[in-house]
Amino acid sequence: MRLALLSDIHANLPALEAVVKSLAAQRCDSVIVAGDSVGYYFWPKEVLSLLNEISAVSVAGNHEVMLTNSRADSNSLEENVARYGSGLLRCLTDLSSSQLDQIDVLPHTRIMETMDGKVLICHGSPTNVDEYIYPDTSLTHLRPHIADDVRWVVMGHTHYPMDRSEGGVTFINPGSVGQPRNGKPGAHWATLDTETGKIDFFTELYDTTMVVNLARKLHPELPYLSEILSRI
Repeated sequence: MRLALLSDIHANLPALEAVVKSLAAQRCDSVIVAGDSVGYYFWPKEVLSLLNEISAVSVAGNHEVMLTNSRADSNSLEENVARYGSGLLRCLTDLSSSQLDQIDVLPHTRIMETMDGKVLICHGSPTNVDEYIYPDTSLTHLRPHIADDVRWVVMGHTHYPMDRSEGGVTFINPGSVGQPRNGKPGAHWATLDTETGKIDFFTELYDTTMVVNLARKLHPELPYLSEILSRI
C-alpha cells in the first residue's frame, strides 16, 4: 500500500494545491493528514473541501483543539488570534456548523490497517496532541504507549521532516505543507510504501506571493506569518 503523508497544512491553499497536483504521479492509495489542517492562514473552507475531494484521513492537531476551544469560549478565541493570527477566526466565519462539528469530533489518534502492518496517526505524539517530537528528540518514552502490532507512527506538529526508528517502530514526520520551519521553502510532504517500507520526502515549490501579501496586510503585528514562508 502506498500512502501519501501530509501534515500542518494550516489553511494554506496554494501550498496544498501544489501537493495535490503532484499526488497523481505518485499513485497513492490513501492520503493521511496528521493534524493542523487549519490555523495561521486564511483558506480553511477551500482546504477542507480539497481534502474531502481526495478522501483524506485526518486527525486533530493542536490548532483543531484550539478551534474547538475558541468556538466555546470568546476569551480563548481572542488569545489565540493575538498569538497566531486570524486563521481560527476565519474558520468560525467561513465554515458551516456541520464542518465545525466535524472538526470538534476529530480523533487525536487513528489506526490505519494495511496488509503489511498498522499505521498509527497522531499529531504531537500518541499521548499528547501538543508534544513536540523533533528529529533529535528521544523516542524511548513513546514506545511503551504504542501497540506491538504498529509498524509506523505518522506525526506532525514540529514542521520538521523526520524518519527515525525505535524498538521496531518507524516514526515519520512528513514536514509541513503550509508552514515549513526547517529553512527549506515549499510545501513538504512524504510517501510511505508499506510493502517495502520505503519512505520518500518531497518539497513542492509554489508561488507564496498571495499568502505572504495577505499575511502582511492582515497581520503586520505578526511578521512571522509572512517571513517564515520565505526563510532560507
